[in-house]
Parts: sequence; C-alpha cells; structure tokens
Amino acid sequence: MVLVIVLTGIVFAIGAMIMTSGFRSYFTAKDISNADWQGRLALERMARELREIRSATAGDISTMTATQITFNDSAGNNISYTIAGTQLTRNGVVLADSINNLTVSYLQNDGRNTAGVATAVYYITISAVVAQDATTTTTYRTTVNPRNF
Repeated sequence: MVLVIVLTGIVFAIGAMIMTSGFRSYFTAKDISNADWQGRLALERMARELREIRSATAGDISTMTATQITFNDSAGNNISYTIAGTQLTRNGVVLADSINNLTVSYLQNDGRNTAGVATAVYYITISAVVAQDATTTTTYRTTVNPRNF
C-alpha cells in the first residue's frame, strides 16, 4: 500500500511539472502575440498618418526629433507621436505598450542623407523595437513618402 502511494505521488509530481511547463509556454506565446500585434498596429497607423502630412514646411512639421514627430495632416489636425517610457503615445493617448525604442529618421530625396530641416524632408523612416517578453525583441521598420511632398 505504501509503495502504491509513493508511486502515485511521483506520477502526480511529474504530471504537475509537465502541466506547469505547458501553462508557462501558453502565457509566453500569448505575451509575444500581444506585443507583436501592438507593434504592427502602431507602426501601420503611424505610416498611414505620416503619408497625410500637409506639406514639408516648418509650420506643418513642427517637431522632428529622433524620438518624436509632430505634424499637421491634410485636414489640418495636429498629430504628435512620442515615446514615454515603454509606451508609444499619439497626442498623449497610449497607442502601444512594450515599445523599448522608437527612432524617427528624416531623409532627403536621395534616400541617404539626413534632412536637417522640414523643407528638406522627402522620406520619413520609423523604427520601433518591441519587447515581446523578457528575452525577445523584434524591430519593425517602415519608410514613408508623404503624398504632399
């Protein structure tokens, strides 16, 4: 009888370890999927709105730093994207979490030289590094040519 109890305990212990591993894998996959979805959605929205910048003037691209861009779209709406900690915000409203790094580059029409002023901007490149879990990151990158430039 004691032998049966000991063997049953061992079988249950091994089963518990297998189930724990399965649950851990499920939650890790869920976190990775969530971060991936947020990163893709945020980058797509930024690209869509950057295509609608009204013009390449200092009045329409008022802030152009490596971590922030503020511009007026074709309807005259003022839109600002910035990184605050690990959150990407659009006009102060959180658009995505788990963003480790946001880099905005402004290129001239040759695609290589960095534009120093708004009137020289021809392409805008966005790069976002998304932390999918404690050890996995993915970089999403796109280059946009605003329609009105």
